Amino acid sequence: MFRMSCPEKENLQQKCTARWDAYEAAARESGLSVDPRGQLVASRSAIDPMSSVYSAALHLRWEHLQASRELSIHLSKHRC
Repeated sequence: MFRMSCPEKENLQQKCTARWDAYEAAARESGLSVDPRGQLVASRSAIDPMSSVYSAALHLRWEHLQASRELSIHLSKHRC
């Protein structure tokens, strides 16, 4: 079966991937890592959960989750 490409889906996929990559990069740069479930893990010394570094990484995680949700909604509505 041939499926036509969906520009909106492709845009949402790119947005989702870009946000995930930004999240992983921020975690890595701040001494954190991301476990297979997408959770932040301190890889060096303990990171204060109230620090701006941790907050920034969590914000990027939230942005990725939002982008993922948008993609999921699109796929469930359009089946593309």
